[in-house]
Amino acid sequence: MPHDAIEMYKSETAEVTWMYTLKWLARQSTVHRYKNLITQLLFNLTDQESRNRNIQHVP
Repeated sequence: MPHDAIEMYKSETAEVTWMYTLKWLARQSTVHRYKNLITQLLFNLTDQESRNRNIQHVP
């Protein structure tokens, strides 16, 4: 493997790693910011599911 190919591979890998790190950080702050909203949505969804289940069990 030529030396320049190795260098190119290294820089590409570093770029991808950095990109994923930035995405991960952005996702963390988003999750932190919208944690209450997400929790509320999940609660509403599960609540809706249990209500649907209760309706189905009514004869």
